[in-house]
Amino acid sequence: MNIVQWWDELLQGLETELQVGLAHGIELLNSTIEQTLLPLIKIPEPAAPWQRLYVYQAGVESLPSGTWPLNDHAWQITAHWPQTIPLLELPEHYLWLEIPSMRQGDQLLLCRAWAKADPHSLPPKLSLGRHQAWGWTQGVTLPADGEWHLLEVCVHLAAPETEPGLIKLALEFIAPGQAWLRDFEVLQAPAKLRPLSELFPKHKTNSET
Repeated sequence: MNIVQWWDELLQGLETELQVGLAHGIELLNSTIEQTLLPLIKIPEPAAPWQRLYVYQAGVESLPSGTWPLNDHAWQITAHWPQTIPLLELPEHYLWLEIPSMRQGDQLLLCRAWAKADPHSLPPKLSLGRHQAWGWTQGVTLPADGEWHLLEVCVHLAAPETEPGLIKLALEFIAPGQAWLRDFEVLQAPAKLRPLSELFPKHKTNSET
């Protein structure tokens, strides 16, 4: 074997080891994220049956955020530029007054809505969130097929802080477009939290094995 062949084989071996090491590193990173990070940001399960708070139906009630034309028994919502169009805004302290249990630990809010988007433009996202310095927003993008879909978006509200937030339900358009909303409802339930011992399982040491 001459020096050129030896050098080529050495480079090929190093390249193979790097690829194997990189693949193993990516697999280890994905496993770590799945086991430690995702449980922290995952929406918990409800600890009790959902309680309906608000229901809005096109042609029966008006949207609290404004007046939109009715088309085929649905609100026709049009965006002429990228914009967020509010559908419902709820000061959190109003919810505390109406539902005292919401001040007793973590809560879940769920929005269910029948909606469809114009298939010829970029579809908007239905978003629900708690708008405050450390608020969270969750969202689901409407399928761009022109068909009606029942959408659900849920947010986890941590135990009440000294500064109540503003709960917002909105359609977020990233480009001019159109969507139709037939009805939507907002529901509430206490959150079923997992104990920290499950989120961060104790690893066995050599002396414990």
